[in-house]
Amino acid sequence: MTGGLLALPVAVAATVYKELGGYIKHSVQGDLSSISQVYGTPGSAFWVAELNNTVVGCVALERKTDSEAELRRMSVSTTLHRGGVGMRLAKAVVQHARMAGFAKVRLATA
Repeated sequence: MTGGLLALPVAVAATVYKELGGYIKHSVQGDLSSISQVYGTPGSAFWVAELNNTVVGCVALERKTDSEAELRRMSVSTTLHRGGVGMRLAKAVVQHARMAGFAKVRLATA
């Protein structure tokens, strides 16, 4: 697999929306309409996974307190399920959380 994880420049948000369609459509009215404001804060981050210059996944980490963050917006293209993309995204989140000093990363589901 070529490609990798990238910190998301705000300008790429439109590409993420296009590539991840339905999931993003549902979410875009909230935090995804203001990625830089929500995930550009200290401790928070947003990543995309790219394969052959195409966005194939995303994940975010949102700081909740000085010691806790929330994993958000994890999604991988259905054509790449079970291909390791989700694991690479999750590892990026965990590594970032550790470096940011979070004691806990939680996952809230709808």
